[in-house]
Amino acid sequence: MGDLSRSEICGEVVEMIKTKKGSDAEIDIAENKGYSVIKFFGIHSLRVKVGRKNYILFTNSLEHIWINFEFIKVERLKSERLWSRVLFQTREELESMYPLFLQLYDEALNLLNVELFSCCSRFIQCSDEKDCVQPDKRLALGCQYRKNLKNERIFYGESRNLEL
Repeated sequence: MGDLSRSEICGEVVEMIKTKKGSDAEIDIAENKGYSVIKFFGIHSLRVKVGRKNYILFTNSLEHIWINFEFIKVERLKSERLWSRVLFQTREELESMYPLFLQLYDEALNLLNVELFSCCSRFIQCSDEKDCVQPDKRLALGCQYRKNLKNERIFYGESRNLEL
């Protein structure tokens, strides 16, 4: 792993998330002197440090998520109140954290403040697909019909399974 730079590691994390969440996934990378920051929806979610030892740092405000990944040894830092870290040396160790990165991405999306509405103009297509097809992920968060679809309550279209 020592042959990969911070930017290459960040690039791999971003590519993995975009593969799973879509090419329009809202992820930014900021380079600092000693580390890189990966932001999901503008929220500082991960830090990457590369050197003699390689670390991924997780924000402690999202501990309720990474605490559930017992196989990942997260170390609390005495010198840093806001971040905890995971040492990794191999590509396999980094890849083992991918499910956690995906959950952190989803949590950042859920933290966005959105305006609630009943459904958008795509409700028939969403019904037929049995899933929200709204390309604007932020807008889709406010759709209340999306919650019905997730619970398999379909009111419209070919897949309708409930009466109005």
